[in-house]
Amino acid sequence: MRKGMRIVAQNWRFGRCEIDVVAVDGAWTVFVEVKVRAAAGPVPCWASVDVRKQARWLRAGEAYLRQHPGVPAAARFDFMWISGVPQAFEVRHYRDVLGPAPTPFSPAIFTPQ
Repeated sequence: MRKGMRIVAQNWRFGRCEIDVVAVDGAWTVFVEVKVRAAAGPVPCWASVDVRKQARWLRAGEAYLRQHPGVPAAARFDFMWISGVPQAFEVRHYRDVLGPAPTPFSPAIFTPQ
C-alpha cells in the first residue's frame, strides 16, 4: 500500500493454489507471494518459489483474472520477503519476478525494488 497499490484480495484460493495478496497498481493486477522468516538463512528466500509453485501461481492468477473482469487484464507477479523481528522488520519487494516468459528463478527476482 505504501507504493500506491490497492489491495483487492488476500489469501485468495483457486483449488489447491493460493495467492497471498492481489493488488491493483495502476493498469496492472499484481499477484504477490509473501514469505516471512524470523531471520535470513543459508537458503535464498526465493528458493521456495520452485517451478511447481510458479505454475500454481500462474494458474491461480489466470483464474483470478477470469473470475474478476473488473480488474486490469495486464498482470505481473511480485515477491515480498519479510524477515526479522516485529521491532525491526526488513521488507524486500521483488517486482515482476516471472517476467514475460516464466523460467525457474527468473533473473528479475534478483533485483529488489
